[in-house]
Amino acid sequence: RACAERGLRIGKPLMKDMVRTSDAVPSVDEDGTMHWPVTLLFPARGISEMVQSCAESASVRDLVAAMLPATRGSGPPAPWDTEGAYTVDNVSVFYRTHET
Repeated sequence: RACAERGLRIGKPLMKDMVRTSDAVPSVDEDGTMHWPVTLLFPARGISEMVQSCAESASVRDLVAAMLPATRGSGPPAPWDTEGAYTVDNVSVFYRTHET
């Protein structure tokens, strides 16, 4: 119902070949804010990071900032980033909203 109220149509998963690693599902909190599970892929490393609950008001930058330091040396790197190469300020983000 919350999706219909927002004019959202949910189709098939874009990453249907990905192994499901979480039971996270979209939800609505007591304030009426929708929360979505989000998977971020880092193809150069061959890994993915799952955000269990992302508020609909959060930006992509907010998502990335939750797992990477702002700049090199400004905080601990992600556990898989042994060189400390990935930061909020130096990653590029691409996203797909639908598949044709």
